[in-house]
Amino acid sequence: MTLYVVIKECEVDLRRQLMEGRVQVPSVGSVAKVARIHPPFVVLDRATKELRPVTEYLEDLALSDCSPLTCRSYAYGLLRWFRLLWLLSGIPEVPLVTGGEPGAGPWGSCGEHLIR
Repeated sequence: MTLYVVIKECEVDLRRQLMEGRVQVPSVGSVAKVARIHPPFVVLDRATKELRPVTEYLEDLALSDCSPLTCRSYAYGLLRWFRLLWLLSGIPEVPLVTGGEPGAGPWGSCGEHLIR
């Protein structure tokens, strides 16, 4: 018995190009130090608007008595993740949706608040 795996060509090609460094992930968004204690760092989108879902996660992390540098490190990791999502969506400044139906976005329930 032979098994065949069918994969859409464009998705595999983009993944391969990313892994080989032939496609550049856009440098949109930033991490900013803020004046409040929890969290000490936030992630901003291209329009310098705070990404609330990320801030809420970083607040929980900061309240767990971790180092401020841990929050900073997680903020940069989440910024990298959002940059990849923005690249995959084809729109570098995708607005976040704070509500909506789970599973409505292209990433299913995992991305329900990420993509409109």
